[in-house]
Amino acid sequence: AQVHACTDVTGFGLLGHSYEMTVGSDVTIRLHGGALPLLPQTRELAELGIIPGGAYRNRDYVKPQLTVLPGAQRALLDLAADPQTSGGLLAALPLREAEALLERLHAFAPWSAIVGEVLPRRSTALEFD
Repeated sequence: AQVHACTDVTGFGLLGHSYEMTVGSDVTIRLHGGALPLLPQTRELAELGIIPGGAYRNRDYVKPQLTVLPGAQRALLDLAADPQTSGGLLAALPLREAEALLERLHAFAPWSAIVGEVLPRRSTALEFD
């Protein structure tokens, strides 16, 4: 696959690392909260407000460059900022290639998912729906 950018998702959470991928480019990354692969009961805990303090710091870091779209769920936004990640990879590549790669990844990493899209630059570097 022709990967245009790739980063490991660690302490800055998905939001922070997505933002870092936009720096120096003229794009906006729109993350789809409903597409995030989550560990069992993670969403329920986030809905109860049980998230680490680092998630708030990560969200504050990207806040000036983040548009939260109508209908976005707060718990999923909190989880996208969560610093407690598995160190998975976030890769940007053309959709057609991403879909083909996803099929191959599912053989050994069934939690792999397409979690967003790269768009021409809008008013902010990140959008979350």
